[in-house]
Amino acid sequence: LLHLKPRTKSLDSEDTSNEITVGDLRSVKQLEALLRAHTLMAVISGHGSPSHEQHCLMAYAFVMRIWQVVLSSAGSVLKASAKASPPQVVTPKKQGKKDAKQSSPTSPPRKDKASKDVKQVQSLIKEKPKRKGPIEALPASVEEWASYDCPDEIRDSFKQDSSSCAMNSYNILAPTRTLYYLDLLVKELKTILCIHLTLPVLHLAEVIAHDVIESKSLSDLYHLRISVVCLDLKLYQASTYHEKAVSEVFINEVEQGRFREEITLKKEKEMQTKQAEFDCTQPGDTGQHKEVVTAKEQILELN
Repeated sequence: LLHLKPRTKSLDSEDTSNEITVGDLRSVKQLEALLRAHTLMAVISGHGSPSHEQHCLMAYAFVMRIWQVVLSSAGSVLKASAKASPPQVVTPKKQGKKDAKQSSPTSPPRKDKASKDVKQVQSLIKEKPKRKGPIEALPASVEEWASYDCPDEIRDSFKQDSSSCAMNSYNILAPTRTLYYLDLLVKELKTILCIHLTLPVLHLAEVIAHDVIESKSLSDLYHLRISVVCLDLKLYQASTYHEKAVSEVFINEVEQGRFREEITLKKEKEMQTKQAEFDCTQPGDTGQHKEVVTAKEQILELN
């Protein structure tokens, strides 16, 4: 699983060792596997085992390391893309045309639903706490983790980054399995009364649900779970923010359309399978029918 690099000590030391620290790992795939392994060992060892707490904290350490690696890589991608594409300057002519289009009386009025959605987004932007430091900075306290929401720029950089340090389907091979173990880790951390440590774990699960599985409804579910944890920690402002971040419709229109397509394809495959089975049995039946007909014809001929 790990490519261990030997650490040579000084000449005065007795021996050398192949020890490796969590900070030496940069592969999301390896870190995710170690996270699952320690979570599983924590569950198997049981709450009465002296190693239970150690396995829980080790799994949490790998979650934090995944965050460090992913955000650092995303920051490098954003800096590289900023250098490659210079900022576009809007000329006065273009600005005048844009203002004219906006002020044209012939433009159709917006729908009430769209205006409500815009107002809701604007209210969320106002309530969202200001980010301290660079965009790829890791939250440093429980309060910052409670009000944290992975920026859209970071999420977009995941799609551009093809390295082993990115949060994508190439490094998270089975995202639903990863979410299962993250949920287990949340339960185990609650048993050792470390509720505040569940915030980075739930945020990681939300990012996987939103950007790897691409499920808005599952992402909303983790926002609600984060909101509940914030309530338990009496961080009411952060709890309200995550609660409002969830859309009113539990399954949005895009996912509904995708589910309908999957159901239609499944029904078509079932129909094709039944048709193939029918075609396989049909020639035998026709043969028997022909044999019966010929026997009747022979009897009539004899009569």
